[in-house]
Amino acid sequence: MTWVGWTVLAVAAVVAAVAAVVALAWVRAHSRALTLNTEVLRTGAMLDRALRSRALAALELAHSVHVDPATSLILTDIAGRCLEAVGVELAGVDAPSSSEVMRGRALAESELSRGLRVIVPQLRDTADRETGEKLDQLEERWRMVATARTLHNSRVAQAIGVRNSPAGRLAGVRTPVPVTFDMDDALPEGHA
Repeated sequence: MTWVGWTVLAVAAVVAAVAAVVALAWVRAHSRALTLNTEVLRTGAMLDRALRSRALAALELAHSVHVDPATSLILTDIAGRCLEAVGVELAGVDAPSSSEVMRGRALAESELSRGLRVIVPQLRDTADRETGEKLDQLEERWRMVATARTLHNSRVAQAIGVRNSPAGRLAGVRTPVPVTFDMDDALPEGHA
């Protein structure tokens, strides 16, 4: 074989190797994007369940006989608004209508957190055993919300990272762009 033949063979081998690397990167990025999209949907559903559970625990506490009527009314109103928003797609796409609905839900959930941060310590000071158990249950569900939201937002960030990576752009990932769920979920001081 002449030097021209060897050169053509070497160029063909390099082109084949580059094509194989590009194809492998495409398959990996596409597979990773689909996996993360599934994770975003799963963690969004988990966060939705945790938020619903916390709102229900707040409602149960609001209807306790040891909660004064004004506090009960406030908790019932805020928790009711949170429950009205249950089922809002938390893994929503980056579209104006979806973002607005999610923002409304996040505001309602944040308002519940702020209200509970004021009410829970006051109730804790005067709680009997039954109310104390309800408060413990509420705080446990509150921690579950914080954990679920952190996990969900982490998966969203990973999905966006893969989507925006050069390999992700090359793969032409067509999944909806997920958005984080930003809300105030801090527990009262001393309860973290």
